[in-house]
Amino acid sequence: MSDFQVDLELLYRAINAWRKEEEQYVDDNRWGPERKAALATLADMEADLLLDLERTKNRINVQERENRNIKVFDKVSRELSLHKWLEEQIKLYIQYLQLTDGEAHTMAE
Repeated sequence: MSDFQVDLELLYRAINAWRKEEEQYVDDNRWGPERKAALATLADMEADLLLDLERTKNRINVQERENRNIKVFDKVSRELSLHKWLEEQIKLYIQYLQLTDGEAHTMAE
């Protein structure tokens, strides 16, 4: 499990613990319609927190995916550059062989 996943799990647990404490407070101190309204407000607050947490999680996942893609593109780019360099070296070597082969025939005559 990554540090990011551990942090998210801790945040989820903290939200859950907070909700339980608030529910207990409402249960101990509110009655009737006031209790019902307080629990509804609490549920809305929890939903907002969880939604914010999920949005953050998604943004981080997208950023991590983009970072992985950048690393792959960098690697491919370096490999392509190396490939092009090797192609140029081979072309130069072939030209060298053609030139030196021609010189060898000229010297042999």
